[in-house]
Amino acid sequence: MTPAEAQAVLAAMTLDLLALEDRCREILASLPRSPNEDAMIEGRIAWDLPTELLTTIECVLEDQLRPAVESLERVSRVSEEELRREFRPERS
Repeated sequence: MTPAEAQAVLAAMTLDLLALEDRCREILASLPRSPNEDAMIEGRIAWDLPTELLTTIECVLEDQLRPAVESLERVSRVSEEELRREFRPERS
């Protein structure tokens, strides 16, 4: 596989991840918030399933999926010229 072919595959994968992100947001919008959510997050009572689902999806979106989309989107578009232009040698 050439670098250009890899970039094309990564661009397509980015679109798949964006669709996954949209689906996760749909799930978030459809789940009810618990009236005891604050108490659960503060550790005063046990978590219920909707709160576990909501917080897990929110964390995955913000901490993992969004950064992955941004990284893959960037690398799918970057050129050799841009990489050379952005290079800053480390000083010893």
